[in-house]
Amino acid sequence: YFDFNPIKGISYYRIKQVDLNGSETFSQVRTVRFDELMGWVTYYPNPAKNNITFNLNQTNASDIEIKITNALGQSVWFNHLNPQIQKEYSLDVSHWTRGAYFVNVKIDGKSTTSKLIIE
Repeated sequence: YFDFNPIKGISYYRIKQVDLNGSETFSQVRTVRFDELMGWVTYYPNPAKNNITFNLNQTNASDIEIKITNALGQSVWFNHLNPQIQKEYSLDVSHWTRGAYFVNVKIDGKSTTSKLIIE
């Protein structure tokens, strides 16, 4: 599920599953914090094994800076993307070491960082 219009701040999500026999189950509640930039650049899958796809959404910016660092703070990938030209970008991570990484996105002087797991 993808929320195309998240509310800024903290949101709570859960998934309701309805089986063919009518029985219902609910997933655990997940807490997600959205700031102004989080919906502008999304990526999937997370965790990832082979590729990450970046989607450049809902922005008029001509330049988006994306930097990925490992757990030691070392830069492993950096790029400037233009959402006016390219709405989607695929990155091969199949050769990356398994572990935690951090994705930093900068748009118009504002930045946000999120966690990425490579399996």
